[in-house]
Amino acid sequence: MSRLIRSILGGASNGTGDQSRRDLDMAVSAFRESGDRWGLSVCLSFKGFSDSATGDFDSAATALEESTRAIGELGGHNQQRIWLAMVRVHTGELERAQAELHALMDETSPSQQKAPSQQRALARLLLADLARHRGDLGEATRQLELAAPEATDVPNQALYLSSFGHLAVAKGELDSAEDALGRALEMALDMPDMPMVAVLTVGMAQLRSRQGDPHQAAELL
Repeated sequence: MSRLIRSILGGASNGTGDQSRRDLDMAVSAFRESGDRWGLSVCLSFKGFSDSATGDFDSAATALEESTRAIGELGGHNQQRIWLAMVRVHTGELERAQAELHALMDETSPSQQKAPSQQRALARLLLADLARHRGDLGEATRQLELAAPEATDVPNQALYLSSFGHLAVAKGELDSAEDALGRALEMALDMPDMPMVAVLTVGMAQLRSRQGDPHQAAELL
């Protein structure tokens, strides 16, 4: 556990620090050998974050797959499944990510109360983005409508506004897009969440292009 804490403090979870990543790898090995499934899952989740931060999404997926299995043996793996689906988007496994998210939603209906509303909201937001990317704007709209009542915490509110804004751009609803993306950008800067800021900047550039201002779009990019 001390190596895990040292690696987190050293920046392994955001991809910084060679010694921190080595500490994290040693912590993974130690928990795997001891049979501590909870500790192993936590370490592998942080390894997934670290690998994602450095762009090694294949390694991140491998770590999160094992993390999901480990915590699943203890009866809880919904958050890891959502993180894994997010990584699969980056590895190009869009259909697999979508199938896993739909399976999660089928298994965690509100009446079952097997997943916190924040987790369900995040899964819905990911499904909305996947639908938008494949051009199914109606399904994207439906998923956002379902996510709205459960996206009550600040990170999910920002993600909701981001998804809504990107969808509004795709639908040509430019005033709504301007409002949503602007509010999401303010929230992302306040947190701060720089990866979200980058996504929103791209969204703003797309909006400016649709508004007929290619020069400002280029400046944003």
